[in-house]
Order: sequence, then structure tokens, then C-alpha cells
Amino acid sequence: MALAALHDTVLEVSLSMGILKYLMDAPLALEDLAEDDEEMARQLHWLLENDVSDLNLTFTHCLEVNNKRQHVELKPHGGAITVTEENKHEYVSLVIETKMRKLSRAQHRAVKEGFFMCVPPNFSEAILVHDLRKLLCGITTIDVDDWQAHSDLLGFSPDDEV
Repeated sequence: MALAALHDTVLEVSLSMGILKYLMDAPLALEDLAEDDEEMARQLHWLLENDVSDLNLTFTHCLEVNNKRQHVELKPHGGAITVTEENKHEYVSLVIETKMRKLSRAQHRAVKEGFFMCVPPNFSEAILVHDLRKLLCGITTIDVDDWQAHSDLLGFSPDDEV
């Protein structure tokens, strides 16, 4: 990935924003989780939009780890901490962080170490996460109007048949 970024070569893969944000030390958002787990993102969005007082949630979450479901504490003594209206944003952030980073920490760390063996240390200061995604993966949609606006036709006119 790092060599592709340095040599302006598009990879034929689609990397999730979660991985790219991990590389760049950028904070995760609910939209990033939606790329990987749309249903969980929808549930967490519901929690943010509704009153959680009567749900009896604690700072634990049931996640699938190595094809087994297990309850994980989102923070120390999380099973004893009730989710309230005041702390539900922290709860959602911790669920996202746990699901997207902590469960695959070793793999992410290996990718990051390999990446930064090839690019300068200040690389993450010089480029935004969205730009890195475009640099590595290209764009998946073509804006025909933008393409036409930035194209020069030599020996042809826009009315010519293709």
C-alpha cells in the first residue's frame, strides 16, 4: 500500500475507512462502522437519537470474536457502569472503537508498521484520509459533467458521434 501511495499507483482493492483512519491516526465515526457493519451502525444511531434510560445498558457489548460471541467490557468495570443520556455518546464511541480497532489490533498494527516502513514519518500530516483512499483505491464513480468540464477535445467537437 505504501509503495502504491508513493508511486501514484491505484490498487484494485477497496480499503475501509476504518483501516485508513487507523493508518492516519484519525478518529472513527459511525459512518465508518456503517461500511463494515450496517446493522450495528443503525442500532447505535438509534441509541443516539432515542432515550436510553429504560434500556438497562452497561458499558459492555456482545461482539463476535473468532466466530464466537462474547461480552467485552468497553472500559474498566464497564459491567457496573450504566449507559445514561449523559454518557451514551461515549458508549457509542467505545463500541465503534472496540469493534473496528481493538478486535483486530495485531493485524492493524502489522499493516501500519509495514506502511510506515516505506513512507516518510510525516506522511500522515501531509495527506487527508479521504485523499489517501483516492490515492490507493481510486474513485468508484465517474462524474461525467466534471470529466467534460476538464477535458480538451482535440480535432473533435462535443456534437461528434462516438
